[in-house]
Amino acid sequence: MAEAAVRAVMLTFFLSHGYPEFQARAFIDSAKIESGLDACANGGADGMYLAQWVGPRRRRLEEAWGWSGCPPIWLQLEFASMELRATPAYSCFLNTKNYAQAFRAIRRGFEGGSCGR
Repeated sequence: MAEAAVRAVMLTFFLSHGYPEFQARAFIDSAKIESGLDACANGGADGMYLAQWVGPRRRRLEEAWGWSGCPPIWLQLEFASMELRATPAYSCFLNTKNYAQAFRAIRRGFEGGSCGR
């Protein structure tokens, strides 16, 4: 799928799930860094897919719906939304007020940090 199409799918998903546009765009831009917006990217070692989930996170993604191999983009986005809403490291992302705050928060969470960091 072309990058513009992936961006459109992702934006539509996040907006339809109640995220403000600036948070959706921050997640999309972060995923661009992680995978080049390739839903089946293989980052080597244990990192794979759109947001380069690794280790236990990747296994949870695959097990969440009993999927083996690269899950479709919509499944990856559902999983991402679940993580954003249920993982303390992302709570600050949900409370951001603009794109710059959202982008910093999502990158900090992807790098294993927390809101207090």
